[in-house]
Amino acid sequence: MKDKEFNIRIAKIRELTATNNISRWEMLRYCHDGIAVSLKSRFIPNPDKKQISLVIGTCYTSLRNMLRRHILCYNIEVVFDIDPYPDDCDDASDRIKPPAALLSIMYGSAIGALRGMLALRLSNTFLRDYPLPLINISTLVSEQLYGTPVSEKSIPLTGFIYN
Repeated sequence: MKDKEFNIRIAKIRELTATNNISRWEMLRYCHDGIAVSLKSRFIPNPDKKQISLVIGTCYTSLRNMLRRHILCYNIEVVFDIDPYPDDCDDASDRIKPPAALLSIMYGSAIGALRGMLALRLSNTFLRDYPLPLINISTLVSEQLYGTPVSEKSIPLTGFIYN
């Protein structure tokens, strides 16, 4: 079976300022005990406009007094125009299943945008020394398509910790 070709274009990239939070108080109280980095993503299909939005975000947390403290939560939305619109993407299901190559392109560009926007936002803080780590996009695609849990041997940011 021949792979289907898609025309894909980034229509819009924006910060989700309502969900973003930098805790200046927790930054002041940080004791250099390590920072845990996590990543989350969600696809939002829009078949009427032939668009898929990828909301992707990261949280930086530290452990102080046996409690997890959020230092930073940062989210962006990347809107992709896709032609022809994939048949497997409807708004009835939460888990969309476009071709793996298309998901890889979407994740790659969204993570790159997140990394750049995060670096710009944190340039005047101590968190500039804690950039978003490299991410195994293949495991993110596999998790999106098949729902398989992420392997302990690959790190797509399920338990990455800066020490």
